[in-house]
Amino acid sequence: MEDNIKYLRNCIKENNNFGEPFKCNVATLTDELAMLYPQYDYKNLGFKLSNLNVTIDNSIENYSIYDDKNNRLKLNIGKIFEDRIDLQHLFLNEMLLIQNKSYEKNEISKGFSIGVSEAIASTMNNDESMKKLNALNYTAISAFSKIVDPEIILNGFMNNTMEDIVTSLEEKGIDKEEFGKLLNCFNNMNNKEPNTSFAEAQKIIINMYKKTIQNDLTNGKISFEDLKNKFDEFSQMLIFNNSELMLLYPFIDFTNVNGLDDVKPTLDASIVDCEIIDVNVPTK
Repeated sequence: MEDNIKYLRNCIKENNNFGEPFKCNVATLTDELAMLYPQYDYKNLGFKLSNLNVTIDNSIENYSIYDDKNNRLKLNIGKIFEDRIDLQHLFLNEMLLIQNKSYEKNEISKGFSIGVSEAIASTMNNDESMKKLNALNYTAISAFSKIVDPEIILNGFMNNTMEDIVTSLEEKGIDKEEFGKLLNCFNNMNNKEPNTSFAEAQKIIINMYKKTIQNDLTNGKISFEDLKNKFDEFSQMLIFNNSELMLLYPFIDFTNVNGLDDVKPTLDASIVDCEIIDVNVPTK
């Protein structure tokens, strides 16, 4: 742990683009990251922090945008101020995505990684923003963590690989194609045009959870008496209508989020499918 802290601090110290107060703020975040997760390799993050350039550009559409080629992070301070965004939390998210090499990867996993980074950042540093960052991605990842162990998700993110996540899904009878469809939904969740990506993601996650439960029933890990509690707990991770979204995140406009009325019927059908499963017949 101490080696990681020292390494990251030295990298930050080398950065001539950072003023001294900013270096202290960044080091506070890296200290916490290294203390909470000492088991990971931070060489990529350290290398990037040693010469990262942070600039203000109020012309960009989002709160921030990272240019991996030039190692430059642009911040729309006007938009950040207007929406009362927690700048420290935003910067922590960007650091995690740099650590994950999300900006260097195939775009297929970008939306998923954004959800995981928000989950990690929220564990480390409570988001004090008026508008919750990456709310849909974060909510969907929380539900997905009922299928794949959060530790496996964390390891996959920090080690820049999906391999263990895919293996965990396959052990439950969930193939790569279904996971690929979910990743596509994650990528389209923040599309400002009306779309059903968040609803579709939840429906895929429900189907994955159904297969997980069926697999556990067949293997004797749980009994039929456990079904109600299992699905009651899982259903608390889901969003069934726009009103629930607005209650959770009252300052975000979700008028573009469609299709949520189909989520509850999908859950109900999955419960029925689990109730009638023949435990003597292997699930597919």
